[in-house]
Amino acid sequence: ADSKDNIWFTSCRFREGGIVKFDGNTWNVFTPENSDLPVNMVHSISIDHNDNVWLALGETVTKSYLVKISGDKWTSFTSNEIGFSPYYLGNIEINSRNEVCASIDYSLSSTYFNSGPQAFVFDGKFSLQLKIDSLIKIKSLKVDNLDNIWCNTYNGFAVYNWDKWTINDEIFNGIGSFTIEQAPDNKIWIGTGNGVYINN
Repeated sequence: ADSKDNIWFTSCRFREGGIVKFDGNTWNVFTPENSDLPVNMVHSISIDHNDNVWLALGETVTKSYLVKISGDKWTSFTSNEIGFSPYYLGNIEINSRNEVCASIDYSLSSTYFNSGPQAFVFDGKFSLQLKIDSLIKIKSLKVDNLDNIWCNTYNGFAVYNWDKWTINDEIFNGIGSFTIEQAPDNKIWIGTGNGVYINN
C-alpha cells in the first residue's frame, strides 16, 4: 500500500498479466501491452519513502529488470543501469536511505557454486553487489530497522551489517528457512518448516 492507500499487487505468470493498482474504487491492470512494463512476470513490489513504486521483474535468467513508477512516469533499469546482470531476481525491500535491496535467486541454476552475488543494493545510479560465498543460496531478504540485511538461506540465515556477514547456515538444516520478518519490538521472527523461531 502506498501513502494514498492505493493497493499494488501482482497478477501474473509467464508472459501473462502484470501488476494491479486498486485505489478503493477502480482496478487498473498494467501489462507490457498497455504500459511501460518490460515483461509480465513481477517478482516483488516495494514502495520507497518518496511514494515511488519499485518492481522486480524477469522471465528468464540473467535478464532482470527494476522498474520505478513515479506518478505517471515509468523508468526501467536493466543490466546497463544496474551495472551487472543479476541471475534471477527474488524480492526487493527499501532501506532507510531509500535504496533498493534485492535478493538474487540461483534456484534455477544447475551449478553447485554461485559465481555472482546473492544480493545487491541499488540507489538508482549505482549498485553494491553483496556476496556471502560461492555456496550459499538465498530465498529472500529482509531489511531491519537498522538497515541490516537478513537473508533466508536453505538451512538458516545470513545477516549483513554493512561491515561483515554473520552466517548460520546449519541451524535449520533439514527443515528449511522460508521467511524473515521484524516485529515492532525489534525481534526477528523466522518462519521454518518446523514452526516459527524468534531471534532476540
